[in-house]
Amino acid sequence: MSEISLKHLQELVNAAQAIMASAEHDRESAAKLTAQLQPLAETVQQSIRKIPETVKQSLNEIAEATAKKTAQSLREKFVEADKVARSVTARYQEQSRHLTKRLWSGIIATVVIVLAAQVFAVWLLVPTLDQIAERRLEVAELEQKLAALNKRAAGADLVACSHNDKPHLCFRTDESGPAGALKREGGEETYRVIWGY
Repeated sequence: MSEISLKHLQELVNAAQAIMASAEHDRESAAKLTAQLQPLAETVQQSIRKIPETVKQSLNEIAEATAKKTAQSLREKFVEADKVARSVTARYQEQSRHLTKRLWSGIIATVVIVLAAQVFAVWLLVPTLDQIAERRLEVAELEQKLAALNKRAAGADLVACSHNDKPHLCFRTDESGPAGALKREGGEETYRVIWGY
């Protein structure tokens, strides 16, 4: 049994030496791999450190590109708005000229109509020189008749009166003079003496 145990122990030692040799080999391989991975790790670290700068630069580029596009779009919109404003201004000015013409036409037409109405009214209401002369002659005749009437009956008292519910123009008579109705010489008419004569 000791032979088996020894053999067995020998195998165990050999296996342990192989495991240690393998572990040493693995350690050396791991050290080599670690040495090889070190530059990669440094590169990754540098890349990680550069990410904020790269992102910042990318964001700046994106912002600049967006700003340029927005500015270009705004410029195009302003150009279009300027064209529309010029078009509207031109139409407004044209309408203003048209309205001004219509306004002046209306004012002139109104003035012409008013003047024509005044001329017509003057023609209709103001008498001609012949009519004025005729009226002066009529006035002179009426003044003569009035003067004659004033001489004859200026003091007559004329009033409105009625007889049998019929209106009449009456005058006051002088009943203290000759009694009753008087007759004109050679006539049938009757007369009364007017009060005050």
